[in-house]
Amino acid sequence: MLQWAKNRVDTPAKSQQRCIDMLRASALPYVRDVTIPDLIGGYTQIDHLLLTPTGLVMLEWQYFSGVLHGSAHAQEWTRFEGKERYDFPNPLRHVQQLAASLDALVLGSKVGVTIEGFLVLSGTAKFAKGLPQGVFDEAALRVWLASQTGNIPARQQAVWNVLLTRVACEPVNSLLTRQVYAADTA
Repeated sequence: MLQWAKNRVDTPAKSQQRCIDMLRASALPYVRDVTIPDLIGGYTQIDHLLLTPTGLVMLEWQYFSGVLHGSAHAQEWTRFEGKERYDFPNPLRHVQQLAASLDALVLGSKVGVTIEGFLVLSGTAKFAKGLPQGVFDEAALRVWLASQTGNIPARQQAVWNVLLTRVACEPVNSLLTRQVYAADTA
């Protein structure tokens, strides 16, 4: 019954706000609406960028309804809404391109910082065969955020600080509020 009520009153704006609230509650340093240079001489935008104990994590948020079919490696995904069928490019490919652009900007492999990208799926849509690798729904995002505990290595903090000077973004939790630098605990 509660899910039915959520489906009736849920909107993309409410759904996105729930995700933002989860990110804020995590106390991880993060910024949103990050503009970075892309790999072809232009600019691109990242919805959310976080600093975690394992590296930089970018989250792209999308709202869907209906039943979704697709995998991490498929060229296209399909959404069924009632009797209607909609084919669209696999959004994980866009997430991978953003991760490559971010890696090029911070020289992640050269400075030893891992960069991961995930798609956050919000709304009432469900995957017919379970979430593909690289996709979080709101429940999976909550669990993943809770697992991101521990010290953030000083090297990653330094890369984060330099990155924030090179991008346009809306800072949210851009400074560590937990003060868990690896160098501080040594």
